[in-house]
Amino acid sequence: MPVVVRREGQTLTAQLKVRTSKSSNTPNNNYRFASTASETIQDRVYRELGLKLESADRSKIRTVDSTYRGGMLVTAVRPDSPAKAVPIQKGDILVGLMGWQTTSWNDLTYILDTEEMAAEPSPELRIIRGNKLYWSNLSIGDRVVR
Repeated sequence: MPVVVRREGQTLTAQLKVRTSKSSNTPNNNYRFASTASETIQDRVYRELGLKLESADRSKIRTVDSTYRGGMLVTAVRPDSPAKAVPIQKGDILVGLMGWQTTSWNDLTYILDTEEMAAEPSPELRIIRGNKLYWSNLSIGDRVVR
């Protein structure tokens, strides 16, 4: 969307990118992770949340709750991490964080980069365990996430 700014007799035209709103319940999958060369999104999720994840079987998720388009299977939980305190277990499927769906690494990148996530000491998450959907809050407290 073009935006025109006029200031002190000068005109500047810029392109404004509009991101997917939180009400749509899923982030824009074209978002890219602004990372250092040494830290991947997988490393960041493990550092900040204490989770090792991989893509989950969508058909299993849809049999539990058809509103979820996918999720991330928990393959490991770091001891003494926010995820372990919930407690999230190996085999759980992370389907939501901060009101957004977690269908891909791009989704997690977007969520972790939001100002809401940076400011939230106890972000809400949603997991599927067995054939049930659960929600809880991670206790992250004060931290620097960028």
